[in-house]
Amino acid sequence: MDNTIILKALYEQRKLIICQNYRLLKSETGFSQSYVYSVANDLFPIFHIEYFPDIEIYNEFYKISESVFQEFIEYIDQFWLKNEKIGFYELENKYGGRQKRSELIDMLRYCYLDNRFSGHEFWDYIMENGPIECHSLTKEFDITFDL
Repeated sequence: MDNTIILKALYEQRKLIICQNYRLLKSETGFSQSYVYSVANDLFPIFHIEYFPDIEIYNEFYKISESVFQEFIEYIDQFWLKNEKIGFYELENKYGGRQKRSELIDMLRYCYLDNRFSGHEFWDYIMENGPIECHSLTKEFDITFDL
């Protein structure tokens, strides 16, 4: 059997175990909301590399890779560090237009859940200058909604 198929099966099994455990035990699992969100939505969990060393063996299965996520975070960080605002539509234009909307929302939601780019003004401006779909970025984590 091809190693890629086995690795993909392990990835999916790992994803299921993490999500189901969090559904049952919440924070008692030791997993943060942001980590569970990234796993459930196939995002490279860039803020959790040091906690879960096995993350990198599944690189090819994430819908948003480490390099794409890193570039996105660095770009947003420039605005946040300068205390400048950027709207969702501006991000959407830079990162491929409307067809990338759900990926952008997923990356931003993961950042928010991990307490990155703190400050309500920063997040409010992103949401005010974006489609209705991004208005739930700062919503409280709900395992059912966020999966």
